[in-house]
Amino acid sequence: RSHPGDSCCHIGKISDFHHTEVADISKPFISHGDTVCRGYKPTYFEIMVDIVFENEGTLDKFVGDELMAVWGAPVEQEDHASRAVRAALQMTEALVKFNRFRVANGEHPIYVGIGINCGELIAGYMGSTRTLSYTVIGDTVNTAARLESIGKTYGVRVVVSDVTALEAADDIEAREIDSLYLAGQQ
Repeated sequence: RSHPGDSCCHIGKISDFHHTEVADISKPFISHGDTVCRGYKPTYFEIMVDIVFENEGTLDKFVGDELMAVWGAPVEQEDHASRAVRAALQMTEALVKFNRFRVANGEHPIYVGIGINCGELIAGYMGSTRTLSYTVIGDTVNTAARLESIGKTYGVRVVVSDVTALEAADDIEAREIDSLYLAGQQ
């Protein structure tokens, strides 16, 4: 089913502050060993998923160390963009506290980037005859993922598209960081 105004929030590519290779998500975990991977992910994901649900989002999936959530699907929400941005801001606040805990316990802080985009997407159960899962696909989702990946370049944790900024303008204050052309976008 196509949803004309949904918000897709792509949260992921966790990497340590001191690690410079953002694009390669496996290196931070390999370099610190398997115990780090097992040790922080459940706690981190618990915190972030709670925030998604508190803002009435739908958890789409975990992809490695990424979390994908959507607002406005499967249940329509007038303020889907505001909810997605509010959740992102709450996540960054929660991450500050989480990193304080990590540092106090001798661990490195982690960096999380968040990309949010609004637009049409396809939502529903997809898969094969053997397995199906609810998910969202489309250019809106791909754009959110690309926005997430450029945040570190600009020194920001949350990057929203111009469409999202306009949709949530009554509830958030945003600043333009750049005008970008994302390759492969329609």
